[in-house]
Amino acid sequence: MLAQQALNETDVAALIADGTLSSPQYFYNMWMFAIRVTGTGVTWRSADQEMTFRNPDDYLTPEFLQRVAGVPLIWLHPEKRTLDSDEFSKRVIGTLTNAWVADKGEVWAVARVYDAEAAEIMATRQLSTSPTVKFSEVAQSIIVDGQPLLVEPSPELLDHVAICEQGVWDKLLAPTGVKSDSIPEEAEKMDEEKIVALINKAIDARLAKADEEKEAKAKADAEEAAKKEKADAEDKEAEEAKAKADAEEKAAKEKADAEAKEKADAEEAEKMAKEKADSQILQEIAELRSRIPTELSDEERNEVAEAQVKADSVFSSFGKRAPIPLSGEKPMAYRRRLMIQLQEHSPDYKAVDLSAIADSQLLSTAEKHIYADAQKAASLSVGPGMLREIKRADATGRQISTFEGDPAVTWAPFQSGKRQVTSFNNQA
Repeated sequence: MLAQQALNETDVAALIADGTLSSPQYFYNMWMFAIRVTGTGVTWRSADQEMTFRNPDDYLTPEFLQRVAGVPLIWLHPEKRTLDSDEFSKRVIGTLTNAWVADKGEVWAVARVYDAEAAEIMATRQLSTSPTVKFSEVAQSIIVDGQPLLVEPSPELLDHVAICEQGVWDKLLAPTGVKSDSIPEEAEKMDEEKIVALINKAIDARLAKADEEKEAKAKADAEEAAKKEKADAEDKEAEEAKAKADAEEKAAKEKADAEAKEKADAEEAEKMAKEKADSQILQEIAELRSRIPTELSDEERNEVAEAQVKADSVFSSFGKRAPIPLSGEKPMAYRRRLMIQLQEHSPDYKAVDLSAIADSQLLSTAEKHIYADAQKAASLSVGPGMLREIKRADATGRQISTFEGDPAVTWAPFQSGKRQVTSFNNQA
């Protein structure tokens, strides 16, 4: 026993794991056993009548050793293989901790066994272990030397480790899954049926004890229910009296609240009317301010004038004049407005949202392309028999007219009719 020594449960588990202490050790309220969690490599599964391969790379790793901590230790496997609430309460006898990689490619751990009867059986009978592992993928069967070999995938769930008479990872040899140094070498060997009967007897005893506790609890619950029913009746009577008093108090309060609300509503209505009047005045002031033209700087005026002259040369190709700038209109806004009216003639920019261009350099690039495309479109739109006058202002502001199209339209009225020599008068 170690209850009097200056060790904690983790220290004891570590000493059992490294072989310093024998297995099992009783510590305060539990027995601590060294048990095998799983083996690896090839083994024979008698239940499935097949050879199985468990990959050491999936189990002999620090990650898997961490997963062992807290795994339940139970009596025999449940019929459904994995645990549920009922099977857990019926079979669990402890939990696992301090896992390590042992010889022969096996994973071992220290089991903290709290069930005294289970600990006694484990300490006096040579038992073994069997893990239940669930996989996310389906195991694949391969052929080795003409024989099928089931290759397990990576484990998704380590559900529990069961104490049993013979484990798969004993590999058809004597059971070795539970290390119990207290078993004498000359101890009587029990066959499989006796061991299963012994374990089932322990489970039945646990269930019987649970039934007794359940009956005692039911009796105590019935007595408690009777006391509660009496107390509830007394509480109900007190609640009814209190409810009556509360109702009277509530009615008085509601009347006072209604009067106070009526007064508050009147004050609020008066306040809202005043705020509405003030809001209308402020809105009118804001509208008037918005109509006051923004004064442009000399640089901005020059930029607007330059943009108008440049655009006018393009608009004149369509027989139009460039729109004049609005009062207080900024240069970029004016240029953008001019471009929007011409962008339908530009294949590259007719679908572009020009209002989204905020950079002056990017706007200049778009302006250059749109004006060039519009100028080209104007030239192509003059058909046969048409002559279009295009007016442009030069650097001094003088209007210069040029014409595009068929000149015959203009000069035809001034041309004489077509003449043709038909004969020569030789006798004149």
